[in-house]
Amino acid sequence: MDKSRLKTQYITQIQFLFCIIALITFLSVPFKHALALGNETDRLALLALKDRLVDGSPVGALASWNASLHFCEWHGVRCGAQQQRVVSLRLTGMKLGGSISPSIGNLSFLTEANLSDNGLQGNIPREFGQLRLLRFLNLSYNNLQGNIPMELTNCSNLQLIYLNYNSLSGEILFGLGDNDMKNLTTLSLAHNNLIGSIPSSLGNLSSLDFLQLTGNNLEGIIPHSLGRLSKLKTLAIGQNNLSGTIPSSIYNLSSLTFIQISTNKLSGGLAPEFAFPKLEFLHIGGNQFSGSIPRSVTNISSLKQFDIHSNGFSGSVPPDMGNFKNLDMLSLNYNNLGTGKAGDLDFLSSLTNCSLLKTLVIHVNRFGGVLPDSVANLSTQLEYLYLAGNLISGSIPDGIGNLVNLTHISTTNVDSQQATSSIIRGTIGYLAPEYGMGAPTSPEGDVYSYGILLLEMITGKRPTDDLFHDGLSLHNFCKMALPEQLEEIIDFGLFEHIDEKIINGETEQNIEGEMWECLVSFTKVGVACSVEVPTERMKIQDAITELVAIKARLHQGTKLIHTPQKEIKDISLFSDVEA
Repeated sequence: MDKSRLKTQYITQIQFLFCIIALITFLSVPFKHALALGNETDRLALLALKDRLVDGSPVGALASWNASLHFCEWHGVRCGAQQQRVVSLRLTGMKLGGSISPSIGNLSFLTEANLSDNGLQGNIPREFGQLRLLRFLNLSYNNLQGNIPMELTNCSNLQLIYLNYNSLSGEILFGLGDNDMKNLTTLSLAHNNLIGSIPSSLGNLSSLDFLQLTGNNLEGIIPHSLGRLSKLKTLAIGQNNLSGTIPSSIYNLSSLTFIQISTNKLSGGLAPEFAFPKLEFLHIGGNQFSGSIPRSVTNISSLKQFDIHSNGFSGSVPPDMGNFKNLDMLSLNYNNLGTGKAGDLDFLSSLTNCSLLKTLVIHVNRFGGVLPDSVANLSTQLEYLYLAGNLISGSIPDGIGNLVNLTHISTTNVDSQQATSSIIRGTIGYLAPEYGMGAPTSPEGDVYSYGILLLEMITGKRPTDDLFHDGLSLHNFCKMALPEQLEEIIDFGLFEHIDEKIINGETEQNIEGEMWECLVSFTKVGVACSVEVPTERMKIQDAITELVAIKARLHQGTKLIHTPQKEIKDISLFSDVEA
């Protein structure tokens, strides 16, 4: 190859290289311009969002949202590494008020929006529907009103939606189309004011594994289509006005670990093939179910809580309930179980295999026969034992003192003459003082125990603590502190699920007035229930009415964080003492 030809090729390559450089330069100008415009769009959207918010945080949650910092460095804002566009907005628990600006729909790269646990009001902007990349939306624990915007179904990448604990109204419109929200795994709309029925279109959400609609005003039946949700692990639709029976398709959901359909108007019986291999929590109390407890239930070895209270179940309890090795709560109260004859309580012997059992409530049924001695061999973890309102005869077994953690016992129709000498460890201080003088068990005695338990919850102190001697009791300790010195005796560990400021605060001034009034009222109930003279104690019906009212005030004045498990446990314990 001659030199002239090599020179020509070299010049051609140089010219091609310059053309590439020129092309890149030409294309980069509009790209940089577009990137700058995108950045400015995000900055303006955030500033518009700030204008609608009221910053109630003492440290100023939005104080950094100013021109001194790039918006990607603002508190709660995270941008992508390359485009410098907003991908995450986290402003949870910042005591923010005001409303959410529609400008949030201009954050087109947003994948996460978490504004939970604030005091936001107004509607959920329909502009959320413009966020096609959004995967996580959490607006829970606010005071948002209005309907859930239909436009959210445009967010086909959404995986988790938390709108629970607001004041949302209207009907549920999720899953209306076969192609809507196929990636959605979590839908929590609990504790709002939603009406209408559970839409059958929810069965189209094929990836759903968590469905929580608890505490609304939903009516109608449980849709058969929910049986198509093969990945569903949590089904929580309690505290509504649902009617009808459990659809047969629900029994095919083998992935379920949590079922909560309590406090509705559901009826019919449980299917004989009632067997969910992975089920851990079953709460169906407060309905109109009837028939017997299926024997197949005892095959669910993973079960931890079995709550069927306040229904119309009848017949015998399966004798092998002890198959539930992990059982910590068994609630059979307020049914028609038993025959009133010997043998009704045979199932109690199998429960000695349940070493984690803490709550055993079977009161107000038709159980008969003698209380078996095996009761004394129940789990040493047992705290609640309710047997009253049955046809049980005989005496409390001598070994009942082995239950060292038993703090609440109701045995009104069982001879208590032995109880006063047998229930020593774990129950002294909780039993009414008249029991120590040979008086029979009574509803007033149960009220006393309940009051002491309430005071223990408030103070974190047991009635047997070394502090209480020389005439000072837990009752007097709390009574003398009301109301001005309550902050000196209160157990601030009580607030582990409430506002972080309360957890870390030590003075009354750091606690919202409404919250403090609730604590005072709660303590007053405990004191009124635990007075020494039985006839002067608060009636249990009055105590429950007051506690339910306090609970309602707490929901409005604080941001309680409930897992389904904790929420249901609280409800079942309240029902256990209502009668």
